Amino acid sequence: MRLAFKIAIALVVLLAAVGGVLFYVRGSLSALPSGPIQSQPKGPIALSASAPQTSVLSSAGGSNPAAYTLVSYASSNATNATVTTSLYLKNPIERIYLLNVSAYCISCFRENLLSSALESDLLEYDQLRNNTSFNFINFTDIASVPSNSIVIVPSGLMPAFMLNGTQPELLSLLQNGDTVIYAGLNFNKSIGPNGLIFVTSQQTLSALAFSNIATSQFSLPVGQQLGAAANISFSSPTFVFSGGYRYANTTYVNSGYGTLLAFSNYPTSSWTSVYSMARDIAKVVNASFWLQQVGQSSSTLDLAAKSSGNLGVFASLSVPVNTLGRGSILNGSYTAVTIAARNSQQFAVQRLVSENFYKPLGSISLPANVGITQNIPILLQVLNVSPSLLIHIDIYDQNSSYVGSIPIGFSNSPLGLVKYHAFTMPSGYYILKLKDFNNNYYGGALFHLANLSIVPVTVDFSNGTFAFSISSNGAAVSNATYTVSLNNLYESGGSIANGAVTYLLPKGTLVGYGTENFRFSILNVNYTYSTVYQPSVVNIPPIYIEFGIAAIIVIMLNLILKPPNRDEYYIDVPEFPPSKRDKVRVDPGTILGVFDKVNYYHHWKYMPLTADELKLGIGNNIRVNNMPISITMQNAESAIASLVHSGTLTGSNSYYAPKTWIDASSHSIEYLTIFRKLRDYCVSHAILFTDLDSADSADMIITKEGKQMNIFVYSSSARMRELTLSRDTKTAIVFIDEEAMREFMNKLYDSLGKEAEVLKLSIEYNYVKLLDTEHLDQLAL
Repeated sequence: MRLAFKIAIALVVLLAAVGGVLFYVRGSLSALPSGPIQSQPKGPIALSASAPQTSVLSSAGGSNPAAYTLVSYASSNATNATVTTSLYLKNPIERIYLLNVSAYCISCFRENLLSSALESDLLEYDQLRNNTSFNFINFTDIASVPSNSIVIVPSGLMPAFMLNGTQPELLSLLQNGDTVIYAGLNFNKSIGPNGLIFVTSQQTLSALAFSNIATSQFSLPVGQQLGAAANISFSSPTFVFSGGYRYANTTYVNSGYGTLLAFSNYPTSSWTSVYSMARDIAKVVNASFWLQQVGQSSSTLDLAAKSSGNLGVFASLSVPVNTLGRGSILNGSYTAVTIAARNSQQFAVQRLVSENFYKPLGSISLPANVGITQNIPILLQVLNVSPSLLIHIDIYDQNSSYVGSIPIGFSNSPLGLVKYHAFTMPSGYYILKLKDFNNNYYGGALFHLANLSIVPVTVDFSNGTFAFSISSNGAAVSNATYTVSLNNLYESGGSIANGAVTYLLPKGTLVGYGTENFRFSILNVNYTYSTVYQPSVVNIPPIYIEFGIAAIIVIMLNLILKPPNRDEYYIDVPEFPPSKRDKVRVDPGTILGVFDKVNYYHHWKYMPLTADELKLGIGNNIRVNNMPISITMQNAESAIASLVHSGTLTGSNSYYAPKTWIDASSHSIEYLTIFRKLRDYCVSHAILFTDLDSADSADMIITKEGKQMNIFVYSSSARMRELTLSRDTKTAIVFIDEEAMREFMNKLYDSLGKEAEVLKLSIEYNYVKLLDTEHLDQLAL
């Protein structure tokens, strides 16, 4: 007994010890962060970048150039970066001068502290390229400041030597193209040596106003509060430039060839420390918002996934070329690429600035957006053509990696040539470079290969049958290999034909309800189309159930309360004899006359009729013994066949006309049929139109709501009217059917010559629209 008691006590102690250990371990584990442990960047961010390649490329069909820069980057301890590409008319990297105003200062910070803090912040924003980019100068050196520099005047009041004289030094700097950043009150007063304050003369204020420098009291619109916009800590502004602009709490105005920017208050009244003032000035210099920006774009980098590599960036001109001139924009502009890398606690900035030069020896022009496998025209031109110049096009991706080449051949025409090509590459931005046999560069172009669009046509899980439409940029994709699977099972593949993909599951395959993922691999790019497979639910409204119950009750009562059998009687009605029909012979000339009578009734001229219209016309216009004739459709078709066989009637697309009309109108039956269908469409859609042979510039001119379109009729058996194109009037060519339109297109693209090339480009860029009579609903004015 005593032994059993000891064993029980030992077990209790052991269990308590084990429980305590488990409790401690559980508490320790609960103190750890949940989820996967992620590594955090350690140490300061290291960032280096260079621009090994810059160029100017045509884009948007050749109408809008783009500046391209290939950025090579490497980083450490950074998680992501923002890459901003900006185009400027002036160089955004300028020499920076801090004016020594120790003897001309009121309510200022110590200038030696401001100088060191400002230089440190400018270095952090990568604004200083070398040791001479930032200088601390005396007022005696201000006349030697070169043009396109930044001069910082942190004096609280403008120094008197900057405003005195017949040509104030302030205006000289602005006329020289410099940017003056000033911290202080307006110019009604100035400060001299040892803090002497002067009242500015009216003559000086008038000179300033004449140079667009006039101030007014700072005020906010009703309901707006003063905030630290653009992350600038400067507060309590006192004035704005009357003819200028505002950025955050600053104000600036363009004067002469330069800019005057003001933090409009005493430094010690608007900043808590000299370091806040230095940081704000560095931010303003980095933003360079006063410079005219003519284009911008931005992108992001995931540096945690890839800390080094190449990135192609570009910015298209946002200012039309014909406004500033191609040469003045491209040859006088600068590209600034700013890489801002960061992690959760730190950031680093590097800026790459390059001057743009554009002296092309040739050009490439194609649409800005192109569909995958879409056959598009590429316009090529080489200046100073050599008869033996063998040219080709090299294709590069956005990061300047070589993709492939397009052989062209010899170029010996100063007017250029057209090359049709279908791109079978993944979606993205691509660069084309025109080169000769020796790889001499003549011109480049930037275009975007549109993404694929996958649209379900048939989704039948019960039978395992699926169909999808694959398009890019609105055009069907063709001749592209693909694979497709359902939930990573039952993979099959093939080649896309005219945008259609059919996918069949093996017979007997059962698919569970829920989300189903169709995974496509097209041109080595993966796409997923997801849909939900739900069981069919029959929803019967309660009122139908109530009616059903009531009907069952009525049927049951009818069976229970069935009356006794009774005798039934039937009435036999004999069949009536068929109506009498008389055969009437009508000579062919009478039937042909029906065509004229129907046209006369409708005020038509040479308009073909259908078999149904001929049947009605015979009934309305031919009489025997003063009685109208009623014929069947079979009779009408038999009469038409007999007249066609005899050669007195001709037809096209189920429309018929007397053979004599063809000679009288000088138009083929195909032409007359197309004109008749156009007339019917215009009448049914309330569109004004010109009658047969009444228009001079086209076969038919249609008008609706003041808009006109020239219609040209294409007949395979006659020469089409000469096509005239106008920028202000739309043009359409109408065919009898799709087969005739395809035959015309095949002949056109096999043809050479200036007229054929002009028509090809007109069709490609929608100046001329092609359609057949079965799709006249596409005739949009």
